[in-house]
Amino acid sequence: MQEPFPNFPTEPPQKPAGEPLPPQEETPAPPTEQPVPPVQNPLPPVQNKPVPPMQNPLPPVQGMPQNNPIPPVQNPLPPVQDMPQNNPIPPMQNPIPNWYQNQQPTMGNWQIPPQVPPAPPQKQPLTPEQKDRRTAFWLKIVAALLAALLLSMSGCQQGNTTSSAVSSQAVSSAAASSEETTEGPVETYHDMPVQTLDLDPSDPDYYQKALETELYNYKLIRNVPTAYQAESWDAYTATANTLLNIDPDNIDDVSKSMIDNAVAQREALVQDAPAADCMWYIWGDAPATAETVEVSDFTAESYDNADMKPFLVPYLVEDQLAAKGNMIVIAGGGYSSRGNAMEGYPIAEAFQYLGYNAYVLQRRVAPYSQEDTWLDMQRAVRYLRYNADSLGLGGMDCIAASGFSGGSGTILGEVANLYGNVQPTLYDADYASDAVDQMSADLDVVCPLYGPQYDGEHTSDYAGLVTENPNLPAMFLAVGENDVTGAMPDIWTLANSVRGKTVVEVHTFAEVGHGFGAGLQGTTSTYWIPMADTFIDLVMGRGEAGVGEAAEIPEGYTQVQQYTFEGGFGKADVTCAVDDAKTKVYMTFVAFDQQQVMEGVLNDGIITVTYDQSGFMTNDAQAIYNAADQNNWQPVA
Repeated sequence: MQEPFPNFPTEPPQKPAGEPLPPQEETPAPPTEQPVPPVQNPLPPVQNKPVPPMQNPLPPVQGMPQNNPIPPVQNPLPPVQDMPQNNPIPPMQNPIPNWYQNQQPTMGNWQIPPQVPPAPPQKQPLTPEQKDRRTAFWLKIVAALLAALLLSMSGCQQGNTTSSAVSSQAVSSAAASSEETTEGPVETYHDMPVQTLDLDPSDPDYYQKALETELYNYKLIRNVPTAYQAESWDAYTATANTLLNIDPDNIDDVSKSMIDNAVAQREALVQDAPAADCMWYIWGDAPATAETVEVSDFTAESYDNADMKPFLVPYLVEDQLAAKGNMIVIAGGGYSSRGNAMEGYPIAEAFQYLGYNAYVLQRRVAPYSQEDTWLDMQRAVRYLRYNADSLGLGGMDCIAASGFSGGSGTILGEVANLYGNVQPTLYDADYASDAVDQMSADLDVVCPLYGPQYDGEHTSDYAGLVTENPNLPAMFLAVGENDVTGAMPDIWTLANSVRGKTVVEVHTFAEVGHGFGAGLQGTTSTYWIPMADTFIDLVMGRGEAGVGEAAEIPEGYTQVQQYTFEGGFGKADVTCAVDDAKTKVYMTFVAFDQQQVMEGVLNDGIITVTYDQSGFMTNDAQAIYNAADQNNWQPVA
């Protein structure tokens, strides 16, 4: 099984250096503003010249520490800014595991969770299936080019949008697919349901129509990062985001240039995965709509397109037989946006790394209603259950969800109002239920973080949490102590409302406010994902088997006992051993799916840790040892 916590370096990456500096002769120290204090038998001072270094250090200067004279500097060159140092700061002996170490910062203090480094690619010969696929691919391109040629020869000047899109996409596909790299041929897809504009730029309405078209495409493409090469997706979304600032009724030359740039960046996108693999439309073409939304309500400022079709963006583990479960991730942003950059994609990647199939739910938001988002959540759960076999999904005994702020509201709205066999007709009387709707919408575990607004009253949006739902999922709750939105008391109100009905665990993280996502670097909030993983394991009946029975106790330990301890890493079965004189201690247990081992010396029951496999459990060693019954030691078998 893949270990969830690699040994990430504790130091941030250094900027790559250019050519190393050649060896330097010892350079005199720069002149000081104050005269050098006289010494016995001093060299005659040289005016306006630096004092050359002496083999022996200067005698102590009055007022300076006497016991620790400064040793001679072997390399007197001062460090150059932004250049790597010869002696980097050594890592901490007990580094805190951090999802964000060694990553480039984004959005202030936010950082992207680490990716599992891929194995070095090796060029492999094409299989017969790949050869057939490549042949079919080129035949399609040739057919599309011939169709375009025939259209032009027949005098068809306008053509329909679909034909134009196919021919232009075929050309770009041919260009991209013809490129060879050391990794083999690049397969580029152009099957995203984007819109193209069949209008001459000289047309007076061209830029208004182009703005409308590109905003539509941007609102779609930004939700599907896994379909594209990362660099091209980043470049396009950064450029297209500026279109939101354009007044469609006042498009000047600057605005026209912005539109042209966005179009160019979209055409330069490298789509390296089929849309069908990256966009699982949970409703198909006909989503249930809790509230009729007029097309006129959709503006450039609206987050979603008028024909938004909710979908899941999957992050699947390679070995489905080993999948621990399925985690649906819902980013925050209230009901007006989706903060996927901080609370969507990084979370999915982290849970995927831990062995879960993860899915970012692209739920409907503004101008859709909150009931629409609850319906999307319900449908996502049912979609996974219904299609598990056809999609080859493992870990279906556990369907969990993690949400943030408004994403928490999406989860709890579904749990409170649309659990079990409740049908979408609760909010849409005209909706026709299908086979997917016959699946249970219950969740096994939910992780609502810093939200939603919840007063615990029977009349609230989440009244079902208080009175009605007989199948409440286990709840892992977390909030920052400095959250100014009111999430702190609301989280505790929620916890107290469900106590006795389900398993609930609450964490309050110091020195963080609202919106810490996958964890804010330098704070304890970085622990929440592994904590949630441990919580899920315990709830699902995993991790209960004691490690004590299988633990091998080293020679020299004569007394042992096994007991359960609950700490910051969750609940674990501990094997603790000592020698006859109780001068040393050995402890082993499983935490975060890893076998943890600690050893130390004992002095009147006080532990000094000498070995700590985990690197971050040292401070817990004393508490774990104190939990042992000092009158219940058994001989080591």
